Amino acid sequence: MNGLTRGIDQINWLHHKFKTEVNCALVEHNIPLTLSKLRVLDVIAHTPHCRAKEIIEILGFSPRTVTEALDYLDIKGFILRKKSKENRKDKILSLTQRGDSILSIAIEIRMAKLHELIEPLTEEQLMQLIHLSDVLYNASR
Repeated sequence: MNGLTRGIDQINWLHHKFKTEVNCALVEHNIPLTLSKLRVLDVIAHTPHCRAKEIIEILGFSPRTVTEALDYLDIKGFILRKKSKENRKDKILSLTQRGDSILSIAIEIRMAKLHELIEPLTEEQLMQLIHLSDVLYNASR
């Protein structure tokens, strides 16, 4: 069990390091986003008729975290909120042109940091990592 605990702790450490490096790189490039807000924007960009509910389900964020992120993204002019025709309480989310532009730049930065993180892995090791993370993720949902 000791090796398993160490492995989980190392994964947690790597995630924290990746998140910190992405956030620092975004600041260096004057991108007013964090990795978490970037992920919210990315979900909005790739989810037709996106609502806060979908973001919560996809990212596993708390409703409060998503609401705070959406408020920030709205204030920055990165998203639009439109009332749903089916349910007036629901807001349909979409990116503005500014949001789309900032997301493209932020994703490039995130991908560069991700490539730095996985650089030591062979192609086979990378495929194994992806497979194992898929198995664990799907089993926990």
